[in-house]
Amino acid sequence: MLDFKLILWVNKCIDLDKVKTHKWHGYLQTEATTAFNVEKSTNHVLGLVESLGPSLTSLDTKTRASAIQLLADDIRNSKGLRRNDLEPLADFFCDRIKDHHSIVPHVLTAFSTLTGRSDLPDASAVSIVQSMFQHFKKVRALSHQHRATAFQTLVNLLHHKLEVLVMLRESFTLGYIQMTLQETHPRNHLTIFGLTRIVVNNFPIGDYLKELFWVTARGLPVDSSDLPMDSSDFPMYSTRIDCCKVYKAEHFRLFTYGLSKQLVWEAAGSIIRTQELALEAISAICSCLAQSIDGVTVYTDVDRFCTLIVKECIYQLRQFANRDEDKVRSSVRVLQTLLSTNQHAANLVLADVMPVILERLNTGQQTREKCIYLEMIRDLLSSSVGNVHAHKVSALDTVIEHTRHSEEAVRNSALRCLVELADAASS
Repeated sequence: MLDFKLILWVNKCIDLDKVKTHKWHGYLQTEATTAFNVEKSTNHVLGLVESLGPSLTSLDTKTRASAIQLLADDIRNSKGLRRNDLEPLADFFCDRIKDHHSIVPHVLTAFSTLTGRSDLPDASAVSIVQSMFQHFKKVRALSHQHRATAFQTLVNLLHHKLEVLVMLRESFTLGYIQMTLQETHPRNHLTIFGLTRIVVNNFPIGDYLKELFWVTARGLPVDSSDLPMDSSDFPMYSTRIDCCKVYKAEHFRLFTYGLSKQLVWEAAGSIIRTQELALEAISAICSCLAQSIDGVTVYTDVDRFCTLIVKECIYQLRQFANRDEDKVRSSVRVLQTLLSTNQHAANLVLADVMPVILERLNTGQQTREKCIYLEMIRDLLSSSVGNVHAHKVSALDTVIEHTRHSEEAVRNSALRCLVELADAASS
């Protein structure tokens, strides 16, 4: 078997006479000279392919891998690839991605190089992206550095060939999701966040909304322990700023139903950080939907979003006796998030939720249940922004009545709630 490590070394040498003593001198010198000339743009790149022909088609996997690595590296280092070379090279490497898994990293290196060329033929760009999507399992099985090369290929394609790729429509969306869904490395996630924004804005999402949500949700929170702590230097900081500039009310209007159910579910999860992020997302979306359009604030979108979330939460509150207390408290935290967003949302939520809580407080028999409902009243009203005076006064009579309850725990909870309401009523 040829010593391809030596070929790679010779390819970097100016003095090719260094290999004259090797037993493979004739064959090595031919291939090394061809590779060297490709880098210097003095020979047609396909000459290297012809020179490597026996090795590229060898039955030995290591030989094929070494030859393809040599070809991919020379393409990457070449400064004068001709446009006519791009299409046959793209076809060759699209075929090689079907080969042994050890060859795939070198194929991705070539893909990244070829897609970095703005003059890559449109058909070749489509072939490359379809090849990666078709063999996404092989890509996902590679190291994070090689996966980063694959994502860089997508960056190049969406930068240079977006108008061509949009013709793939849902097939591109599905392939993108399959390729990125199980990514775990934080630096690759930063690339995915930027790619997802382009996909959302240019490709139909359709039935893939939930899957596309998971593409980015799995990457949060990003582990940035090995990155600079200065927020101004942290790529994620600028990414969030970019999102604030791009995503507006019209982007969320079609997805409020799916987002509301998913975020309420996430807020009830067992991971504290995930709960916090879900609540932050609810607050951000509610604020976004309340933004004025052409100077006019329209609350229809806010009403729809809040109503969907309140419906989910009220179901939990009504089923308190049969539900895990943690889920009930999770629903309260979600409602508090909406109440603290803006006055319109606060009034809408309280108008739907307070009658339910007061009813359950009056009809409940268990001491623990009554105490929790009193705590809900206190927490929800104290979290509300703007003028919600009417809702606070409406709860006052019921709370006062429970200050005379036979159970001391209920009386204490009612008194604590009464202090909150009394302060609010007098303010």
